Amino acid sequence: MRRTILRAVVSLLLLLAALSAGCHRPDNWLRLDGRSELRIALPTGPLHLDPHLDAEEISNIFYHHLFDPLVFLDENLTCRPWLACSWSNPNPRTWLFNLRTDAVFHDGRPVTAADVAYSLERIRQLGQSPKQTLLSSVRSVRAVSRGTVEITTHEPYAPLLGKLSQIMVVPADRYRNRPLHDTKRNPFGSGPYRLAARHGDREYLLEAVPNHWHFQRLFRRVRIRVEPDDAARAELLVQGRVDLISAPAPGQIPALRADGRFTAPVSPGLRLVYLGLTFRAQLADGRPNPFREAAVRRAVSMALDRTRLTTGPLEHMGEPAVQVVSRSVFGYTPDAAHPGHDPEQARALLRQAWRPRGSAVELRYPRAKYFRVREVAEECVRQLAGVGISATPVGIDKLSYLQPVETSRSDMFLASWIPLTGDASDIFEACFHSRGRDPNFGWYNIVGYRNPELDRMIAASTRTADRQQRLELLQRILIRAQADNIWIPLYFQKDSYALRRELIWRPRLDRYILAFEVEVRP
Repeated sequence: MRRTILRAVVSLLLLLAALSAGCHRPDNWLRLDGRSELRIALPTGPLHLDPHLDAEEISNIFYHHLFDPLVFLDENLTCRPWLACSWSNPNPRTWLFNLRTDAVFHDGRPVTAADVAYSLERIRQLGQSPKQTLLSSVRSVRAVSRGTVEITTHEPYAPLLGKLSQIMVVPADRYRNRPLHDTKRNPFGSGPYRLAARHGDREYLLEAVPNHWHFQRLFRRVRIRVEPDDAARAELLVQGRVDLISAPAPGQIPALRADGRFTAPVSPGLRLVYLGLTFRAQLADGRPNPFREAAVRRAVSMALDRTRLTTGPLEHMGEPAVQVVSRSVFGYTPDAAHPGHDPEQARALLRQAWRPRGSAVELRYPRAKYFRVREVAEECVRQLAGVGISATPVGIDKLSYLQPVETSRSDMFLASWIPLTGDASDIFEACFHSRGRDPNFGWYNIVGYRNPELDRMIAASTRTADRQQRLELLQRILIRAQADNIWIPLYFQKDSYALRRELIWRPRLDRYILAFEVEVRP
């Protein structure tokens, strides 16, 4: 009984410390137009708010506000200490992470090694978590002490830090016995903000935690509004109803730049938009699948004019893709062959391999998920028709589309991927490795590709410690994947934003808009 009372007193003292000792003074909040509220408009909202159940881009933006990772990737994807203030390698397979002593959850309880270990194990045990692939190299996790966590890997694994940057730490006592429907709607972490209110799926209000260890000055509130229409989103900025938006309509960017109130940066992006073709034996309607033929997949790639896609429907807001990763990603190689746009050769290949029968193939795409995705789908259909492939564009609800099981039923579809850690293994381990007994690989192999040789190469890349040897192995994987046309790369989407001129903010390679990285000009 006395021990229970003592624990309660300690918890109360910790909570009071969280609310007072490091509390922001009223004059220490960032302010814009006299208000300490940053207003952001995004094209979509989060799928949910459980940081271990998906890896979707907008959801990740919310997770970074509400939770903290062990390590943090800055705007250039450089790894920085975060909850872990330092780390070491007693041997090539062992990592020791020392935690900050001043990091606390939103109730004032300290973040401990037990919470870190629980968070990683929760992902490994959930079964349905796409973030399992980030931990494919991990053999075990344990709390050595209250402030030190040990992670051992199957083999030496150089990119572990980058993978851990996408894993959010949750309090073990609050997540262990909660049902998923509760954790999806009621987040609880140690991040610089907490969820204060939400209005359906269209508006979210975040409130700054008073004493987050890392930030001295923040906006007291962040209001995130969901507006799917590009032009309407820009109009909200012009009207003064929001302060920062992503992906304004390209035609509005010159006017926004000419208006002295705003800046409108455009930067190269990591998001690849690709055409997926199923490897299943049969199409969805039971017909034999012609896309299994290497000649047909090559013909499809040659039929598509990437330059036309980027200058037409995208209005120059994309760069033609000749492989599945950009030059900024570790694993890129200029040696990956690409057939180029050659409709005549595509028709010649199809005369030998294509046996069209029955109705047109559906080209599915997620409505309002990617910039101008409907127009891109329609242009792809026109270009494919030029070589004799009949397809029909079909828009699918975003929430359904992002479920791997749902998308894997599609014969032809548009999808995208961002290698969030700046490493090509993000794609290879999750998307190109066969789906099978090992949940750490292939969870998003939605085209159904299987190649035991490539599987062995991908697995070997997770066990290669030498940076140069690993780069060469990733490049060989990329060349093989390109030859097999596992994905048909279309373009890398450029990232565009518009914001009040009084704000200081730099676009990130991973496309995250993080309120705690926004400052106000003096």
